[in-house]
Amino acid sequence: MNFSIRNYILPLFVGFLIVQACETEEELPEVRLFRPVSAEIESTGGTWFSAEWDKIKGAESYTAEISVDSFETIYESVELDTNYILFENLPEENHFFFRVRANAEESEFNSEWAFLGKIWVGRMPTILLKQDFGETTSTSVVVRWEEEDDVPTRLEVTKSSDGTLVQEVELTGDDQSAEMVEVTGLTTNTLYKIYIFSGEKALGYELFLTL
Repeated sequence: MNFSIRNYILPLFVGFLIVQACETEEELPEVRLFRPVSAEIESTGGTWFSAEWDKIKGAESYTAEISVDSFETIYESVELDTNYILFENLPEENHFFFRVRANAEESEFNSEWAFLGKIWVGRMPTILLKQDFGETTSTSVVVRWEEEDDVPTRLEVTKSSDGTLVQEVELTGDDQSAEMVEVTGLTTNTLYKIYIFSGEKALGYELFLTL
């Protein structure tokens, strides 16, 4: 008789323990996501940088932000479904602070912010050469360049003070062969920022001052 009762009680007891274990597992509270620890950052010193960080288990998305003042203000904030970001067309000659947060399905479980770097954004690379004042007058400058992969097709002449477009210069075949062009009709003692393009692709800029 005892053997028979034991055969009934033991399976019931084991089943009770399994149910209790399952209930305990289900009742475990949800916790914050881990935050990214480090990032691989690529930058050429131009007006962009990219970053890639380790994926976080359970993350539905990521928020990447940059700032020039330690996040007192946000320059740009992007929500992503991948662990990679490319920031482009950034203001030149600035340090940018970079941080990332892993986002959960419910925002209360988002990770803490991870501060992943301070990146220097320098000047746009350029094929233009520095101004030769021996070729400069009060109303003209000579613009020279060293062609690389892209063939220059035009210049945009702007006032350095406010970015106003002064004139656009279409480059001829002779200009392209000589890798130079004279820009005329300028104002005395004025600083210009001259951009060079291949189609719509910017190939850089340089500053020019008339006498």
